Amino acid sequence: MAAQPPDLPPRDPSPADAELSRRSAGGALSPWLLIAGVVLLGVLAFVVFARLG
Repeated sequence: MAAQPPDLPPRDPSPADAELSRRSAGGALSPWLLIAGVVLLGVLAFVVFARLG
């Protein structure tokens, strides 16, 4: 794609690009979701080993 001449205002991104940019501002996983997943795995491991022992 050719560069824009310096006398033109910068082009606005398309609405789809702006939407993707807005959505990707945060991380892929919330820290709380990650913590809850680890706790859930710990509870699951506790239950499994309690039944085996």
